[in-house]
Amino acid sequence: MPDSRLPLYMDIARRLIADIEAGAYACSEYLPAERDLAEQLGVSRATLRSTLKRLETQGVLHAEHGRGHRILPRSCAAAQGDGLRAVALIMPFQHASTMQPIVRGCGAALNAAGYDIVQYDTTADTASAMRMRERTCLEGLSGKGLHGAIWWPSFPDQCHDVVRQAMASGVELVTIDRRVDGVDLDFVGVDNRAAARAAVEHLITEGHTQIMHITQATPASTVADRRAGFEDAMAAHGIEPDEGRVLVWRSAPAERARTAHRLLASPTRPTALFCINDYVAVDVLLVLQDFGARVPDDIAIVGFDNARECMLVRPTLSTVAQPLAAIGETAGRMLLERIDRTCDTPGRRLIMPTELIVRESSVRRSGLDP
Repeated sequence: MPDSRLPLYMDIARRLIADIEAGAYACSEYLPAERDLAEQLGVSRATLRSTLKRLETQGVLHAEHGRGHRILPRSCAAAQGDGLRAVALIMPFQHASTMQPIVRGCGAALNAAGYDIVQYDTTADTASAMRMRERTCLEGLSGKGLHGAIWWPSFPDQCHDVVRQAMASGVELVTIDRRVDGVDLDFVGVDNRAAARAAVEHLITEGHTQIMHITQATPASTVADRRAGFEDAMAAHGIEPDEGRVLVWRSAPAERARTAHRLLASPTRPTALFCINDYVAVDVLLVLQDFGARVPDDIAIVGFDNARECMLVRPTLSTVAQPLAAIGETAGRMLLERIDRTCDTPGRRLIMPTELIVRESSVRRSGLDP
């Protein structure tokens, strides 16, 4: 039965490998002609050609001009019976500008080693639907012939059971961006706490003491760590980081308007904001401008991630840059080490460097009163 989660050419490749291992096609002999094989498999010749090309790169077939595709003897051996060389990438918002470098980085490492990537997008309209989709994707790792998965967790603490199930079935897992406490997994990310502290230190250096942290109601280590970094910087300068200095941003239009009014009308209105990520920061910047606020003259803003959108707004957005492509590529290499059994240590945690990028949104212009 076709696997709807796999691209068609990959599913056909897996079926052909299974037929070869089962003896449907004799070792060292040739597969049927393309036209006949496409008809047998019920696919177009274009799809079949993609399949055959993939099996060539895996050393299962050898293309011989004028004769077709010969089955290499080693592809019939039990040692070669690993099936399709593919891994999963499980993450939400895969078309977002901050996610695309991660996807490319994963591909750079895994494709070079002969692995295809099956992308499982966990994006959904609601948190509950997103949680269910993530669990379904993790449950689907077992029995798919996948060698492993790279996982960007949306709800890391609510998937322990399905993660352990996947690991028990032989699927290797590497996590990125958000830690999964309580399960022994490899992890690649950044020191969010230290990076957030550096961002807030920058605002303090610019002369701000009325600083607010704009966050999200998301149960993730990144959210907790960035808030902790904000509190570290404030406390280090003798500024009490009370609850009133932390505000949850909600994207509904009415909520955005109420929040903007609260920020600008408060007797202790902030002069600077450290936002949980760039998407929130850009949203906040635009809403405040709609209310007549000048950035950075009235209120300075710093984001996190260095999304492409930072350069599309005016003023351009100061931010913390993560090495997103390097995170993806490193995660891919770590997964390969697990698959190839060249690493058998307990779960590794690799922390990548960040960089504070100061742009127009957080720098006081000369000649203005503090």
